[in-house]
Amino acid sequence: MRVLADTNLFIAYLLSPREDSFINILLDAVVEGKVTLLMPEALLTEIEHTIKRKSHLIELITEERLHHFLRLLNSLCEEI
Repeated sequence: MRVLADTNLFIAYLLSPREDSFINILLDAVVEGKVTLLMPEALLTEIEHTIKRKSHLIELITEERLHHFLRLLNSLCEEI
């Protein structure tokens, strides 16, 4: 199965990384090879820009954490 997730789901996960969150379950399935995560370059850029331009988000999600998460996504996904 191939899955494309919305920016808001990734940001919600970064704000509150729960084990039962959709993104955490999705990433586990990707690592297990059950699902292919599709990731357009524009989506990675949108996640980063959305967090950086909203001061309340950048206060809660450090730049280091954001970049680590984006690298993780990039390594696990199929770029489209």
